[in-house]
Amino acid sequence: MQVHPLWALHQLFTNQTTHIDQITNGTNAPATNIDATAVSFDGQTGITASLAQLFAIEDKINHKIDWKALGFVTVKASNDYVTDINAAQSATNNDYTRIVNGVEAASNNWTINLKGTFDWVEANAASSWSLGNDGVVFCSR
Repeated sequence: MQVHPLWALHQLFTNQTTHIDQITNGTNAPATNIDATAVSFDGQTGITASLAQLFAIEDKINHKIDWKALGFVTVKASNDYVTDINAAQSATNNDYTRIVNGVEAASNNWTINLKGTFDWVEANAASSWSLGNDGVVFCSR
C-alpha cells in the first residue's frame, strides 16, 4: 500500500466533527492512501484506542470505506473498520458498498471489523447487492 509521505509526521485531531476528509468536489477525489497509525484522534492512536473508539474514529474519516474512488486511511495496522450508514444512503455509499469497500481495502491477514445493523433491503443496498462485485446483474432463466 502506497502511503502519502505527509502522514509520516505526527498529527493531532481533537474535538473535530471530521478528522480526515478525502472527499473534495467529487471530480478530483484523492486516491492517496494515508498511514494514520501514529495520529492522535481525541487523545488515542490506533494502538491505544479501544474497539469502540476505533469505530468512532472511523465515523469521522471519509475515505475508501465510504467511497471506492478514495484512498484508504489506516488507523490501526492490518485492520479496517466498517460501520453501517443510518441515513442518506446512495448508489455509491450504502451498507453493501461499505462492506465491499472494506474487503477490497484489506490486504492478506487483515481483520475487517464490522459494527451496526447492515440493511440489505434498503433500495440502494439492494440494488448494489444485485449488481455484485463486478457490476453485472445476474439473471437466472
